[in-house]
Amino acid sequence: MVLAYWQMHDMGAGGWLLMTLGWVLIVGLLIWAMLSLARRRDGDRHAATAREILDRRLADGAISVEEYERLNDAMHAKPAHP
Repeated sequence: MVLAYWQMHDMGAGGWLLMTLGWVLIVGLLIWAMLSLARRRDGDRHAATAREILDRRLADGAISVEEYERLNDAMHAKPAHP
């Protein structure tokens, strides 16, 4: 009876190979997804610098080149000490 049970469910070498590859693929996808989420969370913690915000505003067309240069010069100007 036990022998008949195992013979009914014998996948053969091809079945075992496909099942093993399937599990490796599933585990690999899960690891990739977790690492991607972890990297995305770390990237969200990066606060944009004033220069990055200014560059983005220029690229979006929110400010003109003249306004960009004025603000950039103001950011890099040394404060006057009284």
